[in-house]
Amino acid sequence: MATKMQEFMANSPDVLCARFTSKTPSLLATGGSDNKVGVWRSSGAYACLASLSGPTSPVTAVALSPSQNASEAENVVGGDESGVLRVWNLARQQETRKYTTSCHKSAVTYLDYHPFGEFFVSSSFDGNVKVWDLRKKACLQTYKYQEGKDAGRPEVSHVRFSPDGRMVASGNEDGTVILWDLLAGKKLHRIRWHNSKVTSIDFHPQEFILAVGCADGVVSYWNIDDWSLLSQTPAKAGKGGVRAMG
Repeated sequence: MATKMQEFMANSPDVLCARFTSKTPSLLATGGSDNKVGVWRSSGAYACLASLSGPTSPVTAVALSPSQNASEAENVVGGDESGVLRVWNLARQQETRKYTTSCHKSAVTYLDYHPFGEFFVSSSFDGNVKVWDLRKKACLQTYKYQEGKDAGRPEVSHVRFSPDGRMVASGNEDGTVILWDLLAGKKLHRIRWHNSKVTSIDFHPQEFILAVGCADGVVSYWNIDDWSLLSQTPAKAGKGGVRAMG
């Protein structure tokens, strides 16, 4: 049974998203219905490092950049209900980039930084997955769910980079998971197995394994070397779905 460690007011009235730094849980970013991004440091109790404004609609996704110093992060990126993406420098607590051109046409659902920190990926209810270059301040790739044979609900609910930074995995409202080749800019494989919304995706840090969690409580494990199903947990009817993994 999980034990509550700390409780604090992050965004008022509602927290819509939260992400720790990738290497250590010493930094936490939150976004909420108050149109703000908060950054918090854990030092016994969570202390607010920054309250970042700029979005004109609720913040629905956040991510902190990886850093050589496991207790620090250089940037935080936030996406809002209107599909706009913003990047803030944490040291200066200043907005440094705002992506509106080639941006999403609907709410941003998830954000993930590339392991090397030079790119980030976004997903949205508009059905698109986009890879962004922080140096060029531009969208490098747009992966579209419904192209030709893809059918069903196009809304993308979750997205993650692989640990080696060569692939992107996206999960959809209809239970579909798609693996994308970042270098070639094309679809590698599509997994049609789940019958409910994909709510979380995570790669094993060292092995070729992808875990997929869904709204019906099922978690499946896939060998991404040959795309075979390794195992899955049973559905948990009435007990809520998988909210997060990692």
